[in-house]
Amino acid sequence: MSAIYLVGDNPLAYYLAAQLQSAGLRTIVLLSRQKAESFLDTDGISIKEDRSLTQKRHRLETSFLMKEPVRAVIITAYGNNINTMLSSISKQKIGDSPVACFTPIKDLSYLYLLLGENLHPAYFNGYLNYNNQSISVFGRSLSITLCPPTDRLVDEDLKTIFQSTDLDIHFSNNPMESFWEYFIPYALCSIFSAAENSKISELLKDKDQKDKFKPLVDEFCSLAAADRVFLNEKIILKNIYSTPASYIYPLHQAIASGEKTEFNLLSSIINSAAQQSKTPIPQTNALLKKIYNHIINDIEETQA
Repeated sequence: MSAIYLVGDNPLAYYLAAQLQSAGLRTIVLLSRQKAESFLDTDGISIKEDRSLTQKRHRLETSFLMKEPVRAVIITAYGNNINTMLSSISKQKIGDSPVACFTPIKDLSYLYLLLGENLHPAYFNGYLNYNNQSISVFGRSLSITLCPPTDRLVDEDLKTIFQSTDLDIHFSNNPMESFWEYFIPYALCSIFSAAENSKISELLKDKDQKDKFKPLVDEFCSLAAADRVFLNEKIILKNIYSTPASYIYPLHQAIASGEKTEFNLLSSIINSAAQQSKTPIPQTNALLKKIYNHIINDIEETQA
């Protein structure tokens, strides 16, 4: 039986695997050998959803290698370890099977060499936190945006796979617009909460901090405009204001815990876009510098 492989040691990989498994599809989460083996020692992943007020447990199949025939590949890895996690991928095994990449990478061209031409940019619109084998799903509106590969249509089997879940599935023929629509609130909230070491919901309660969001959104929208993507700042602010009170962004959580982060990916995309378009982003740069100094101080304290 062919399998859908999920590549990512994070809550989105586990959540999508559970969703597809509930739809009767075979899913395998690719992890490091040690992590894959330790998963077998647990009684599964518990998923608690706001929208259904339910809590279900899922026993997920894991592996550290691609052994079964590939029906599709779904990549959710954080930017800091995507290249490491892709080392378990076999382009020969993938063949022309569809691949969906949820890692927010602006230019996927280098991944075509690793994953083939049937590569779809994808974006998950929802909030997931993971702790002690339990995933909390915040909010009642969860959706996926799927974009076609370069010079292709969205793969029909990939449509079928995602439509088998109870998530809302949207299709976009403008990958650059879809990227910025997802990336702006995600990156902005990630770096702001990490820099201030505070949840977005807490920052929004402070008038001085809340007033900083609009100029930050303006800077990010200027970066998008350089790619001929013109977004509504009010809609972006509305999305930010609707962040669930308990939600902690992965970058904030990782920095607070002294773990590896996706800071390099986010800062690289932001700085590259700013340099190419010659767009000044002083407010954003101040946050990036604050996070960078915090990471350097943590490294120096660890080495001392």
